[in-house]
Amino acid sequence: MKYFAVALFILFVNPLISQHFYMKGRADEKPNARVRVITYADQFSMLEKTVAETFTDATGRFSLEGEISEVTFGFLALDLEKSQLYLSPSATYEIDIPYQDTLNSGSVFDRLPLQFSIQVAGDQGLQDDIGLFNQLYNEFIYNNAQAVYRSRNKAVLDGFRTEIDERFADRKSLYLKNYIHYAFVSLDWIGKRTKDHEVLKNEIVDKPILNNNIQYTDFFKTFFDNYLKNFVNGNYNLVVDRINLGQDYKEVLALLQQDTLLASNQEVAELVFTLLLSDMYYSADINKRSVIQKLKQLARASSFALVKNVATHFVVRLTALDYGYQAPEINLKNLRGDLVDSDSFKGKFILISWTTDNCQKCVYDQGLIGRMLPSFNDSVNLLVLHAGIDPKMVGEIAPNEKKHTQWVMVPDTSLLPEKYQIKTFPAYMLINPDGTMAYQYIPAPEEGMELYIRRFMTRYNK
Repeated sequence: MKYFAVALFILFVNPLISQHFYMKGRADEKPNARVRVITYADQFSMLEKTVAETFTDATGRFSLEGEISEVTFGFLALDLEKSQLYLSPSATYEIDIPYQDTLNSGSVFDRLPLQFSIQVAGDQGLQDDIGLFNQLYNEFIYNNAQAVYRSRNKAVLDGFRTEIDERFADRKSLYLKNYIHYAFVSLDWIGKRTKDHEVLKNEIVDKPILNNNIQYTDFFKTFFDNYLKNFVNGNYNLVVDRINLGQDYKEVLALLQQDTLLASNQEVAELVFTLLLSDMYYSADINKRSVIQKLKQLARASSFALVKNVATHFVVRLTALDYGYQAPEINLKNLRGDLVDSDSFKGKFILISWTTDNCQKCVYDQGLIGRMLPSFNDSVNLLVLHAGIDPKMVGEIAPNEKKHTQWVMVPDTSLLPEKYQIKTFPAYMLINPDGTMAYQYIPAPEEGMELYIRRFMTRYNK
């Protein structure tokens, strides 16, 4: 996947030495807002982690610093809205975040990226270089899609490659060179100008793993997504049996290593194995616990620090909000100002209803839920989490708090919608009496909500 129309910058540094980066700026009309710098714990699992955090002051100004050991792809986040950027050790950033259009509402996952301007000192001009490359690349693809992807016109692509080589000939950054190189590797492969086994040998198993280069890791995952689909299709029953019934992760890994090219690079083979397990996790025929068990085995047994980290991070990502794993902590105040936390409903099932401003469907559904709840004989409590700022909307949804029901306003600075991965409103999920997740995707009341709740109650009580 190419990151279109995004200015990027990269600086290659010694990965063993952590260094500070510094950031200051202003968010227009956003006093007391949460500002975060987020990176990936690794670029294979894509588990996010916050490396620096602060709040704006009364005028919207902020400053922060964080520590990184190498050039890092990440995000700048203002409350729950965010956009991509790259972080370089020892660099200094000045950020200006203009007022964000209030019409940019709905799920934070579906909004436009956070808009901001940036000035960087200490990146040796690489921001401009990668930004320029992305612009030229985007224009080339737009103007030559037919030649690149269908007619496979080699002359057109070679001409563009020569243009890029000449334009960036005097640049010294190895990161920049690798970024550009794997952009062309991807184009050659997608355009079927190179064969799979050639790419696997010449660009992956015989080359260093560039785990900090987003262009490389993105190509790696795209290539092996296609590779593993073909692999699983040809060995489906055997793969499923060894994941579900095998006691040792090596039994599944051995299937992959029947490919002699993969077998020639143990670290690559183990990384591909983590991708296979993560892909198979949601298959209807797969025992999820067996997948997690094998990832944990690999994290303990692997000789490679990168593989250990990736396997561990995949466990965290895959189990988040899955059945039987701890639900994200809730710690907010209800409409009366009383604390509502995860222990407030201890011993009861919790139906969480996510609502927002200007959502008439939210209002309609709450009426149906209110009529449905008595059928559970007090075994299910309702928690309405309103991710909005309009008190009139809350009053419309919750004119009177009832027994076993709590209404909570979720402030802009809360990370709860992000932790619960709210993608649309209204949204519903069920939490078990012990605080673990029952189901993340409970349907709307008129689409079988009661049936789903009873099904998961039965599962829990077995």
